[in-house]
Amino acid sequence: MAATFDTHDGIESTIELLETELPRLEEQQQTLEKNLAAVTERMAAVRAALRSLQALSCASPLPEASAEEREVAAATSSLPVVDEQRREVPVPAPRQAEEDAGEATAVAAQDDVSTDPAQDSGPEEARRSAGRGRKKSAKATKAGKKASPAKRMRGLSESIVACLERAEGPLRAGEVNEALGRENTAGSVNSVRTALERLAVAARVQRVERGLYQTPQS
Repeated sequence: MAATFDTHDGIESTIELLETELPRLEEQQQTLEKNLAAVTERMAAVRAALRSLQALSCASPLPEASAEEREVAAATSSLPVVDEQRREVPVPAPRQAEEDAGEATAVAAQDDVSTDPAQDSGPEEARRSAGRGRKKSAKATKAGKKASPAKRMRGLSESIVACLERAEGPLRAGEVNEALGRENTAGSVNSVRTALERLAVAARVQRVERGLYQTPQS
């Protein structure tokens, strides 16, 4: 029975010792892991520096790291590997051409700006010339409007004389208007009547009686 108690007490003591030692061992493990990570990163940095220097000096390259070292470096490295060549994005040729064309257009527009007073007066002179041209055109239009009624009247008079010459007897203004194919309106008939009266005054037609006209040869 006494041996049983001694064994039990030994186990309890061992457990207490191990529980006391375990935190210390865990702390040492963490310290060693940190030191290993630092050493591995330093080794990677030193190797990279050596490779760069050897490439510059054309020396023989350092042997590559072993598989175990590469695994440790990959596990402890927190920086992503960036491919510098892939980061370069070239500008597409069409877009570059458009940008060059836009810059050329802007430069040409700036070069076209003139500071010469004689050139600045060009628009003013052009406006004056346009004003003179409009005045001449207005005068010509007014002259045409003034002359057009007389021309129309002469044309109507000649048509009336020709119509009376073809007629078999005296005609009234409405009949002449109808024979000429004009619109059957009061204004049109009045125009024919006025022309007949003028022709009668000029002795080109003869008024037989009130409202009846014929040519003198009839």
